[in-house]
Amino acid sequence: MKREQIVDKILNILVQKKIIENTTTADLDASLEKNYGINSIELIELIVALEEEFDLEFDDTELELENYESINTIVDTVMNHLVSKGLD
Repeated sequence: MKREQIVDKILNILVQKKIIENTTTADLDASLEKNYGINSIELIELIVALEEEFDLEFDDTELELENYESINTIVDTVMNHLVSKGLD
């Protein structure tokens, strides 16, 4: 799966979760916590949605906020999982 496809899917999840308003104005490098106000419960919901959308399972050690700091860091985390599963 190409990076752009992953970005699109993640942006759509963020819109569905009402973390961002739309997919066209999202800043991929902005802090989800500081710029978009994501809280710990929303983060857990986002992680669950990512696991479902990409058929992944994040290890407990990966549930650190820095892995989900921005949309780009989320994309990197998802891409790393897909590569390790041979689905890149």
